[in-house]
Amino acid sequence: MRALTAMILAMLAFIPAARTAAVPSAVSLSIVTAKVSKATGDLVSLVYRGVELLAKSTDGHPFAYWSHDARSAHHEVRVTIDPAGNGGERAEVSIKGYYAGTPLGQGPGGGFAADIEIRYALGRGDSGIYTYSIFEHRPEYPDAVLGEARFAAKLGDAFDWMLLDERHDIPVSAMETPDYNKYDYTTIQFEHPAYGFAGTKSGIGLFFVLASTEYLTGPPTKVEFLGHRHNTLLTYWRSSHYGGGTVDVAHGEYWTKVIGPIFVYANHGPDPQALWRDALGQQKKEAAKWPYAWVDGVDYPRAEARGTVKGRLHLHDPGDPDLRARNFRVGLAYPAYSVTTGRAAAQNNPSQVDWDTDSKHYSFWVAGGDDGRFEIPHVRPGRYTLHAFADGALGEYAKADVVVEAGRTLDLGTLDWQLERHGRTIWEIGRVDRSGGEFALGGDYARNGMDRVYAARFPQGVRYVVGQSDYSKDWPYLQVPYPGKPELTPRTIVFDLPRAPAGMAALRIAFAGKQSPAVRVAVNGVPAGEAGNLWFDSALGRNQIRGLWALRDVLFDAALLKAGRNEITLSITGGGVIYDYLRLELAGAR
Repeated sequence: MRALTAMILAMLAFIPAARTAAVPSAVSLSIVTAKVSKATGDLVSLVYRGVELLAKSTDGHPFAYWSHDARSAHHEVRVTIDPAGNGGERAEVSIKGYYAGTPLGQGPGGGFAADIEIRYALGRGDSGIYTYSIFEHRPEYPDAVLGEARFAAKLGDAFDWMLLDERHDIPVSAMETPDYNKYDYTTIQFEHPAYGFAGTKSGIGLFFVLASTEYLTGPPTKVEFLGHRHNTLLTYWRSSHYGGGTVDVAHGEYWTKVIGPIFVYANHGPDPQALWRDALGQQKKEAAKWPYAWVDGVDYPRAEARGTVKGRLHLHDPGDPDLRARNFRVGLAYPAYSVTTGRAAAQNNPSQVDWDTDSKHYSFWVAGGDDGRFEIPHVRPGRYTLHAFADGALGEYAKADVVVEAGRTLDLGTLDWQLERHGRTIWEIGRVDRSGGEFALGGDYARNGMDRVYAARFPQGVRYVVGQSDYSKDWPYLQVPYPGKPELTPRTIVFDLPRAPAGMAALRIAFAGKQSPAVRVAVNGVPAGEAGNLWFDSALGRNQIRGLWALRDVLFDAALLKAGRNEITLSITGGGVIYDYLRLELAGAR
């Protein structure tokens, strides 16, 4: 493997300002030293404080690498930022592979018909290295469907502690168990933009620091790998996990996307938690510098060429005027569209892509205030749909045709978000938060064999009595078939009504995950419809408590209900579902 001796770049980037006139020929002042393969664009060495941070690895691909590398018959290596021209302030190298009839890329999902460029940059005083990847599909290239796409790093022996999120602040040895499952180590990317590994003995940490999530799939809710055992760090920007994402590009279409830059940050401190706190602090510094002014020559608008969108969402629920929603998530995403290439073409069945499954375009999300106010900065110019959701609000807000212009702030003012209602609430189970965590077994989801745990905890099935049962104890977050006992699979909700109602009723079910095509509903033994058209998202099979959220309303004649005791039965057609929230509404209920 040949390496770019542009780790001369490492030397030059860290020369103190007073010495930039005389460039030394040996490394002595570097914070990090790196080596990059000219053949692939892999980062094959990263040295910090004299310690090699990357591993050759006997488990899959070694070192640090983009899954879609630059290996190609038509290949180009360049210095894209020459430190000799900026006084040693910054250096950057580029390794680019051009599509020459053979798709580029390795690993899950195979190659992709596009030109792929990988860049690495070092700046004076930076305790780490930046990397980003640029995809470019030219109109003359054939249809292309992207498989899983990621940047990964295999770390060396200096690290023995994982730091991903609150649940995954653990020693690496805790993962070395016979029932280890890598899906136990997934979490929401948007909420954890700095994560990594540390060494209790070395005192060294290595973290992926994401200044922005604009290039990821469905950022505010997407559950993904950040790491797993064998000291592996990951940034997936397109995957098949938990509903996955879509990048389908047709022959005749020009498409390009810039993934990153991602900062691979090395630090040193007294303990893993101190290193993590430092990395989180570094993330805030990086976010303040986004978009990076030094990125040039690719489709990456600088700050002055981007816009800002702000406003306030005024939430109104006709059935609950005192509703106070929290944890607002507000974002701008490419308008929903249909895919007709790839698998959709093979099945003659166009698939719909919305913000939560779109990997092809950029999206821009923020956490709004509890008063509904939001401001979304650094948005690329274009036409978007504004989306919003919040804990406690059953539904999702959308406003189409939001046009963002370069260098301008668009104030949308107050936006009236009126939640849909079919009638007055008769009962509800759970809380709206796009997760099944509040339900029974909700704290145990990240383990193997939850179907068996479910069957053992509720051996006679689930019978939930409104007004008596406690959903945190009596309503399991998952509904799956009982092994060998299908008669126990249906779930029953029991409730009383003071009088027989008239008009229409609505059973509203919010799903946090599903791998069953539908849930059938019966009212007092009479079929009343189904909550159907559920998109398989693998959340149950991959040990999670959330996948793709969906709200389904089952409308039925309220004459199926009666005065006194009533029962609603939910039956799955196979697979299973994860519940977020259930509510029965009656129009004109007395």
